[in-house]
Amino acid sequence: MPYDYWKEMNWMHEDDPYGWFEWYIKYYSGRRHPDDDRQIRRWQDFCGRNGRWRKRIYKRIEETSDWNVSPRIQQSLLHWGYVVNEEDYEHYKRLEHGI
Repeated sequence: MPYDYWKEMNWMHEDDPYGWFEWYIKYYSGRRHPDDDRQIRRWQDFCGRNGRWRKRIYKRIEETSDWNVSPRIQQSLLHWGYVVNEEDYEHYKRLEHGI
């Protein structure tokens, strides 16, 4: 989708015209902003403990036993600053299977 579409959808705050990554760098550096809650919620929904894409990749890893499965999902998670890892995979299995 073109950048203008992202702006029309109000996905880009005027203070962070390059999006989530720009917001995160500023947040990490200490800036606090009215957009913080929305951005944190977006991260949690995407790749937080119960994030849809984080759960999806671990489900696929469990189904296939292949850590290289779904490179598109893994790349999307990387764009959000999340690296698929064994510790979180074990946590996923405990939650999903009540172990």
